[in-house]
Formats: sequence, structure tokens, C-alpha cells
Amino acid sequence: MDVEHYDAELEPDLAKGTVRGAVRLRFTAAAGTTTIVLDRGALSIEAVRDGAAAQPFELRDRRLEVHLTRPMATGTSREIE
Repeated sequence: MDVEHYDAELEPDLAKGTVRGAVRLRFTAAAGTTTIVLDRGALSIEAVRDGAAAQPFELRDRRLEVHLTRPMATGTSREIE
């Protein structure tokens, strides 16, 4: 996939030493796909959405695997949060 844009909203809680927020990612499929794999580092992920639709996902080691409910054709764009 080709990432076109990231948009992050962060809310730090300095007293607790934590950060909460949301990230929107706009990308284009370089090949047809039903799964997106991203490096999540040590981040906890609570939900993934494609517009208003919740997307199933798995956390594996330091990766986030999003299983798209609407497959993407080559060259199409999408935004997830």
C-alpha cells in the first residue's frame, strides 16, 4: 500500500505518563487486498474504523493487522481510523 496522509490527534496525560488519541490513515492499494498490516510499536489499539464501520483487527507482536470488511482493488484509496 502507498500511504498518502497521516493525521493524529493526541491527548497526553502527564500525571499518568500516558497518551490517548486517534490516527487517521489515507492510503492507496498497490495491489488488491483484504488485510492491512501496520507497525504499532508498543501502542494499545482499542478500535479500527473505515468511516463509521468497525473493522476486525488482530494485534500480533508489534503489528496491527486490519481485516477489511470491504476488499480493496488495485489503485483504490481508503481512509481508516
